[in-house]
Amino acid sequence: MMEVDGVTTIGRITILEHTADGLMEVEAEGLASLLATAGAAMFDLMCDRQMVKGEETIEIEACGEDELSLLIAWLKELIFAYSTRGMYFSSFQVRIESDDGGFKVRGRAFGELVDAKRHYSSGEVKMLTYHQMELTKLAGGKFRARLLFDM
Repeated sequence: MMEVDGVTTIGRITILEHTADGLMEVEAEGLASLLATAGAAMFDLMCDRQMVKGEETIEIEACGEDELSLLIAWLKELIFAYSTRGMYFSSFQVRIESDDGGFKVRGRAFGELVDAKRHYSSGEVKMLTYHQMELTKLAGGKFRARLLFDM
């Protein structure tokens, strides 16, 4: 996992054509970077993430029995944080632990309260859907995920 200034490096984000919802593909080196990239992709659907200041930090924890369920749990926690705190997030710090029981992510999300005067909103992610969702392990420790968000 790569970090710059304590923040997990964001991988590649590709927005794919879909009729009404937000379909994205993310690719990153390692699972921690994939989770950070997926979080960034989700907020890219809602706002111009480059305009979001990382002034506030919240702790995020999630568990999963495998990599896919961990990714789903992580994104659900981010959606919950957005919905309950009214915050956009621009970057993430992600640490993953694994044992015989599965995986656990301990992370931080850096962002700020939504400010309608500064943040252009391109919609609201309501939930992550399982339709068309894929997680693929690639050569060299890379991961690719296809995610569909209900907008």
